[in-house]
Amino acid sequence: MKKQYLRLEQRLMEWMNRCSKSHLILFLLGGLLILNLGVLLIPDIPHAHDLSFQLSRISSLAESFKLGEIPRVYLGYLNNYGYANGLFYGDLLLYIPALLVCLGMNVVLAYKLFLVLVTVATMATVYFCVQTLVNSRYASLVAVTLCTLSSYRVIDIFIRGALAEVCAFIFIPLIVVGLYEVIYRNPKRWYWLSIGFAGCFLTHNISFALMVGFTFLFVCFGVKQFWKEKSRFGYLILATVVTIGMVSYFLFPMLEQMMSDQFVLTTETVTADVAGSTRSLIEVFLALPYGKHDGIAGIGIVFVMVLLLRFNKRNGRFQINQLTDQLFLFALLSIWAVTPFFPWKLVLRVLSPLAMIQFSWRLFLTITVFLSILGGIYAMRTMTSMKQRVRFYGLIVGLLMVPYLLNVGGQYASYLYHTRVTGLIQPVDLSTYSIGLGEYLPLGANPTEISERGEVITSNDDQLQVTFSRKGLTLSVKYHGASSSAYLDLPLVYYKGYQIDDPSLTLVKSEEGLVRVQLNGQTEGTFTIAYAGTRLAQVTVWVSCLTTMGVLVYIYRNTKNSKQG
Repeated sequence: MKKQYLRLEQRLMEWMNRCSKSHLILFLLGGLLILNLGVLLIPDIPHAHDLSFQLSRISSLAESFKLGEIPRVYLGYLNNYGYANGLFYGDLLLYIPALLVCLGMNVVLAYKLFLVLVTVATMATVYFCVQTLVNSRYASLVAVTLCTLSSYRVIDIFIRGALAEVCAFIFIPLIVVGLYEVIYRNPKRWYWLSIGFAGCFLTHNISFALMVGFTFLFVCFGVKQFWKEKSRFGYLILATVVTIGMVSYFLFPMLEQMMSDQFVLTTETVTADVAGSTRSLIEVFLALPYGKHDGIAGIGIVFVMVLLLRFNKRNGRFQINQLTDQLFLFALLSIWAVTPFFPWKLVLRVLSPLAMIQFSWRLFLTITVFLSILGGIYAMRTMTSMKQRVRFYGLIVGLLMVPYLLNVGGQYASYLYHTRVTGLIQPVDLSTYSIGLGEYLPLGANPTEISERGEVITSNDDQLQVTFSRKGLTLSVKYHGASSSAYLDLPLVYYKGYQIDDPSLTLVKSEEGLVRVQLNGQTEGTFTIAYAGTRLAQVTVWVSCLTTMGVLVYIYRNTKNSKQG
């Protein structure tokens, strides 16, 4: 057996020596993509926790695009009453699968293709990050493999259906690159910090909040560099301002909504029991879904090996002023924060906004990215010969595939068995769009009551006669026989930004959280109401577009000057 293995290894080494490095890297990355997402070739897709919610978002966006609209309030939700996903939950990347649906593609197929594109983008940014830090193809390949096949990311895709968090994997490596450039190398490349944070904010707010916290720590540890070259701090401020400008079309309208009304999001979610969501050390490193924890898996045993590699003498002494050792320290801090040994209750008394992360295991995201980057760097330094590198790479792929097969294989086996043999599970149903926990409903809006109410206009005046037609969230209404105090409650959930074409009428929110039109003594008339967004929302779209264009021009000129220099 050993002889056969050595013979196979020798042939592999000979084949690798004949290949160009570029072709070899592309071949391995392609194989990695197939390992990660090859199961998507199986027809249909298992029921992940949030799958219906994600498919609903894509389908609703597609319906709006077909009407020529870019929505903030989504169509099709709550019997066409509308639901403001787009005001509170970044959806920019979802335009891609939504456009595919508009072109005639099945929504599940569009979702699968989007997962492929997101994975390719994640591979690209992780590779770029490590290549920027250490200029090593092998280190970049190892890092990409660790991140792409990591248990937490795989669970996010196939079991949790946490699409927004999966997208956040794309942007965290760019934030690391931006921090490295601003603090330690070329601060004129600050734009990676802005692109990373903007992308993170527009995909997953919780990941954005986590990275803001870690950035504060990175800056604190890099204070010596800022003291030596004070211009670096100026570039950090510039990156912050530009980030705000890039995301302003989403940030400020969201804040405007939250200041104008109360929502389930702002009154209930922040009370999450973060301390109660911790994991034991065994659960942190054993990458299996635990039924009692709703299928959340740990980071995997492979990262124990990464942590131990730090203490190999070839990785040098621990230096707190190095970005890699800061990543290592913050990964350890995060692991501690996921365990019961971390004083969450005390920390939250001082830093109550941290409760927005909801669950301590959210930190598995940053732990996975940080340790993936470090795993590539440590492997490059420790494995010096080609044979060592090939063996180490094979080892990490094996360690990653075991939990992958148990988690994803188990998910698919159960789904296929219960859909095709027992018939206990039905394929994904999008006849009713999922609102998840209804976080973006205004207080007073009850989804059950809305469902029972139906698509009707009601009034406090029994004698009032009303007819209406609708196109999406645009209602054309005709009424007559109204009393002086009459009002109409429309089949629309109230969000600030609805506009009516009759200035004599007044829009307010009803006690049930619906759009109410006060007729103000008008006995008869017609009006059209639609969600057009607020003036602030309309202005900040231009701010974001102009800021983004300015960043692109800056990148072009900076890159051109660097090549000429």
